[in-house]
Amino acid sequence: MLLTIHLSRLALANWLRNSDISVLLIDKKPYPTPRGQAEGLKSTTVEIFESFGIGPQIATESWPLEEIAIWGPRKGGDGAKPTGIVREQVIQDKVEELGKTRETMLQQGMCRRFAVFVATYLPTNNTARVEHHMLENLLQHKNIKIRRSTVPVALDINANPDQDIYPVKVRLEKHKESETEAAASNVRVPA
Repeated sequence: MLLTIHLSRLALANWLRNSDISVLLIDKKPYPTPRGQAEGLKSTTVEIFESFGIGPQIATESWPLEEIAIWGPRKGGDGAKPTGIVREQVIQDKVEELGKTRETMLQQGMCRRFAVFVATYLPTNNTARVEHHMLENLLQHKNIKIRRSTVPVALDINANPDQDIYPVKVRLEKHKESETEAAASNVRVPA
């Protein structure tokens, strides 16, 4: 099975990690996602991470979101320009009946505590935490392989799959990141 690296596909690969199905994860980028993207986690998502075996790591690094503050401009006197910001509303984000927080947040900075993983796969010290834990978990399983700087360039579908063990074939090539892409990513990629 061939998957591109994205959180939903990393979740699928984590579900398949103990199966007999070989999974190849490919990514055009030579490095993991440099910064977090929507790393607020609902309690049901944390339960899924627990089933993957990465719940303790997520719990250690996350903190509960118990309230949400809505901020707005502080109005100056007599129609003057705003003079700063003021908290307009606080919304509780906790349901006592659940017995747990509804949502947790992850720090987006990367702690280099997993030295082998970091040295091999993370040329930067600031990667998305969810992606980091999911990839690290996958690397412990022999049926999961990861290829960075790789793109699909051709797809061949056999119209008569009974005659072929592999009715769908994908040709992959190394992707050479352009200087423009490297600059846009704002991540220092070692040569």
